[in-house]
Amino acid sequence: FDLVTLGSDHMTNAGFSGVIQTVHFFDQQGIRHVGAGATLAAALKPVVIDVRGVKFGFVGFNGAGGSVPATSSSPGTAPMTSSNIKNAIAAARKVSDIVIALPQWSTREYVAAWTSQQLAWRNEMFAAGADHIIGADNHWASGLSITPGGVSSNHLAVDSQGNFWFGQDWSRQTEEGVMTMTTFIGTRLAQVRLIPTVVLDDAQPNLTDPATDGQSVLQQVL
Repeated sequence: FDLVTLGSDHMTNAGFSGVIQTVHFFDQQGIRHVGAGATLAAALKPVVIDVRGVKFGFVGFNGAGGSVPATSSSPGTAPMTSSNIKNAIAAARKVSDIVIALPQWSTREYVAAWTSQQLAWRNEMFAAGADHIIGADNHWASGLSITPGGVSSNHLAVDSQGNFWFGQDWSRQTEEGVMTMTTFIGTRLAQVRLIPTVVLDDAQPNLTDPATDGQSVLQQVL
């Protein structure tokens, strides 16, 4: 893993010290992070990763509530407000060829359909200058959209990839998920491939065959 988003609804479960410790541990391992931090400015600061000369800028937000919002002087998550969306994406746009937003934006869990709030946020992030959105988490793998626009000539938005490792073993939908593999030619998004997964032993992600066992979750998304 090169980067994670910490903008989630459980990020402040262990208090402010838990946020600081989590950020510190990721820093120690050289794993970049967005969406939460010691201050709001740190939580909103974009991360840029250079891949063969193409600069990918990432930002993260928490639209699911639950966690304490960061302020100018205290730790927490980056709330998914209009001003935060505009400021973070604008900062990423200045230093990146491609801007990808990583929101946790589930206002309703255990569904595979977009909510009206998610669609409104999606449109707002694209209008602010984001090229693509990889979202989380309904605890189910959910829909995606591909629409015209952006430096890639098309905008990809993923509602939710489902559970990757998470011990919710009471249903097929909470055990299955997808990984989203994106292929770029320069800045153009050339391919999106969904790789189906299943959680075993409560916390062990495994690949499933997309032609057989992976069909149920792929059909759910598509």
